[in-house]
Amino acid sequence: MKEIAISGTHGFIGKHLLEQLTSEGQSVQALDRSGVIPKGVDIVFSLAAFGNLSSQRKDNLEIYQANLMRVIKEFDHLEQGIKYIYISSSSVAREQQNAYSLSKMAAEQFLKLKAKDHAIIVVRPYSVTGPKDQQEHLIPTLIRSCLYGEEMPFVPWPVHDFVDISDVVNGVLTIAEKGKFTGEIYEIGSGVQYTNQEVKEIVEETTGKKANTTLVRGLYDYDTKDWKADISEMKNLGWKPIITLEQSIQRMVQAEIVKEEGYSK
Repeated sequence: MKEIAISGTHGFIGKHLLEQLTSEGQSVQALDRSGVIPKGVDIVFSLAAFGNLSSQRKDNLEIYQANLMRVIKEFDHLEQGIKYIYISSSSVAREQQNAYSLSKMAAEQFLKLKAKDHAIIVVRPYSVTGPKDQQEHLIPTLIRSCLYGEEMPFVPWPVHDFVDISDVVNGVLTIAEKGKFTGEIYEIGSGVQYTNQEVKEIVEETTGKKANTTLVRGLYDYDTKDWKADISEMKNLGWKPIITLEQSIQRMVQAEIVKEEGYSK
């Protein structure tokens, strides 16, 4: 049995990856942000991150410590032959950058150098969603706006490539099994982009209620009208997304209703 280590197990992807691996009976160790990797590990999933949420973006020092310096420290403890999968971000390819995307980009460049001597793969997930998604993200906010009437600022035109968390976990595990580990980069998404307006309409149709939105000119400098993953390399590994955005939203709405019913009892 392989010995697996995961950093970022409290995050959205890391938590689901940990659950999947433990359900399969795998031996998994949760790493902290010290950068220390215990001996005897066969594969490392590096998911710990900071700065992707708007509430975190003012702490530049923590962003670079979590996303770059932690990775550099891990290589002080990484033995030869250990497979290393770094979960980066699709934001590194944007024209408009911020501290979060720049820190991820810097980590990718560091790993590009290390790939000459180590078994490394970089993964760039696009807009990961599904049950237990971060509450301040677009879809959970739209769901609450529809179900409970919460008012929210809204920009209709930006696009995202949403991919369900289950598909992301399956994609990462497919990469771990079939990737060459020669420094290659894989994008994980649906390959389909939706505008915020289209997402809003799906949530409204699913809940049967209208969102309470206030139109604003813009929320983020990096919003774009063209943004989707190139999943051709993932398809070459035999992976493709299975869960549609409509299905993801249905699962999220149901989970929110169940949670609310549990609170009310």
